[in-house]
Amino acid sequence: ALFGALSASLFLAACGGNSGVAPPLRADNPAGLEGGATRTSLATSVYTPPPTSSYTVHVQGSIASIMSATEFLLQGGPGVGYVHIFTTSSTAKNTGGAALAAGQSVDVYGTGTLSSGNVTAATINIDSATSTSSTTPPAAGTYTAHVKGPIVAVKSASSFQIQGGPGIGYVNVSYTSSTTKNTNGQAIAVGTIADVYGGGTPSTTVAATWMSLSSSTSATSGTPAPTAAPVASSAVPAHVLTAGLVYGYAGTPTSVAVSRMAPYISWAQTDPNYAAQLRAAGIKVDIYMNFWRNYSSDNPAVGYTDLKPGGSHASAEVKSCAGTVAYDSGYGGGYEGNALSSSMAGHAAVLANYRESEYGSNYDALFSDDTGALYGLPTPCGYTDANYKSATNSVHASLGKKMFVNTLNAGTSVVSQVGYAGASNVLGAMCEGCYAYWNTSGTTKADYARFGSTWADTENGEALMVSQHKIFWAYPRAIGDASTETSLRTYVYASFLMTYDPNYAMLQEVFKTASGFEVFPETGLVPMNPVTTSTNVSSYLRSGGAYMREFGACYYRGVNKGKCAVVVNPSNTASASIPTTAYAHAMTLSGGGVLDGGSVAFTAGRPSSLAPETAAILFP
Repeated sequence: ALFGALSASLFLAACGGNSGVAPPLRADNPAGLEGGATRTSLATSVYTPPPTSSYTVHVQGSIASIMSATEFLLQGGPGVGYVHIFTTSSTAKNTGGAALAAGQSVDVYGTGTLSSGNVTAATINIDSATSTSSTTPPAAGTYTAHVKGPIVAVKSASSFQIQGGPGIGYVNVSYTSSTTKNTNGQAIAVGTIADVYGGGTPSTTVAATWMSLSSSTSATSGTPAPTAAPVASSAVPAHVLTAGLVYGYAGTPTSVAVSRMAPYISWAQTDPNYAAQLRAAGIKVDIYMNFWRNYSSDNPAVGYTDLKPGGSHASAEVKSCAGTVAYDSGYGGGYEGNALSSSMAGHAAVLANYRESEYGSNYDALFSDDTGALYGLPTPCGYTDANYKSATNSVHASLGKKMFVNTLNAGTSVVSQVGYAGASNVLGAMCEGCYAYWNTSGTTKADYARFGSTWADTENGEALMVSQHKIFWAYPRAIGDASTETSLRTYVYASFLMTYDPNYAMLQEVFKTASGFEVFPETGLVPMNPVTTSTNVSSYLRSGGAYMREFGACYYRGVNKGKCAVVVNPSNTASASIPTTAYAHAMTLSGGGVLDGGSVAFTAGRPSSLAPETAAILFP
């Protein structure tokens, strides 16, 4: 379970209950974008939209990556998220002669649903950011903020992030169709210099009223641009996908401003009172719930009351073939929901509707804990591995909302649990306690690395999820002081990168930090252009015992550091040699979290070998 030995009810109590009713992500009209609904254009359009009779879906956003000649990944912004756009020979492309590329803002009309994440385009338009307004910056007194620096991340179809330089740091910038944009032939993409005037403050978000783009690497607005290696023209995120608990139960304290966290975290679980604030800052929110296991200690006891004997959906309880109800004595006693029961979808809806009602429209996905977690109780009558996975996916699909499931470390192997993430509305699955964990048994309590066949199984599960375009949510449960566990952190991060894809792998960690914000500087390293990609980690095994994967371009906070290689020794007994001499340096970590002075360096010499359960990330 997500919260280990703590009852899930503690988290629910802190959030005010078990949840739900609002449908902001339903297929019929998520965020008002489907069925011909319109949305404010990102920029001055140079085309006429097609007639409403020619499409069922309309979505705008920035291209996150080009998947193939007939597919690209679109980031539709808050409430929409990633959408796969497929093209055909009949797709009309109003591009002005430009090729579709990462970082471009596009306007797509077509068929499909945003809830499934798949749209076949009938018409694609590249939004023009060119403005006919004056190229002269606005007069003093007409703006409250002026920042200039390189774009380090394109966050959505109407926002990006720049590095404002010493004393300013990362700044979120939003813009609209009325923003004056002097593009000078440049795209809103990583590496482009943006000179921005507008409202707000650099410490929160600057709402641009005027911006000018350039390819120059010099910034002269009193904010020197950092010296950087050349960057690619495609959009590269400022960090890998990250997740964590923010505010609410066990989350980052409210003394830490959202504006400080927003540049570093992608998804958060939070109290309903803070969800709107987080989402306004660009942080997506998923709602925790557990309708598979319900206990008398749950507070409020909505799910327990519904599932217990005599409850409205008591028929969904796990029972033996003789009709005996399975009883879990933990947390005051409780019951397991049976995916094979025709009543289970109704029970799931009771909890989901309750929890969603608390958040209103202020969420982006649901989170289903204990999915496929049959440990500790007898399996239900009629159970087979195949039919239970299928039934579980049907229950999740019946909720009709985007969701994550916590399942990958709840069975005999990570690979065997991937099937529980099969519903089309499931964005991805958590692997709790994978790559590292905190041992609570016996008298010695300490953090440990996963190793050997367990490590390989996790890598293969990650590779399998990625190949299915589902997010692998790695959640190592090591809880020691982050500043003293840099070796384990490097091992975890290198393992995470070994089979990752930047669009389909997410990391959550709980190493302790002074601020309580548990995101770390190494997550700013985003390797791109892998030399090889495999669905089995054995492909990366090298002579000498280490596993190695190489990438053609590796970015730190959007800055291209050149090629890199991740090397891991998952043996718990033997050292392994570094299988290459093509790299001279290794990444090193110091300090704690990103808000606690933690840092990354790329100047240390390359090690000649790796001790058991250690790793290195190598650079030229």
